[in-house]
Amino acid sequence: MVTEKDVISVASLADITLTREEEALFAHQFTTILRYFDVLDTVSGVEYDNTGEVNILREDDVQESLPRELVLSNVPSSEDGYFKAPRVM
Repeated sequence: MVTEKDVISVASLADITLTREEEALFAHQFTTILRYFDVLDTVSGVEYDNTGEVNILREDDVQESLPRELVLSNVPSSEDGYFKAPRVM
């Protein structure tokens, strides 16, 4: 069972402020969700033969890449042959 203390801990990690009512509500909702996993644990799994590998993807088609100059001509800013993006932090 998920307690309000567990909800407060997760909310703190996510930097979310919750009211007392929300803490109680989320504790109840999380507990309900986890009970569904108990139900899923009772379902028997699907058996399959894993004796061989199967590739469901297409074969690789190796091609020449675009010239760096052409690619960089389409970007607003580049530096030393690489894309230059604005600083995030």
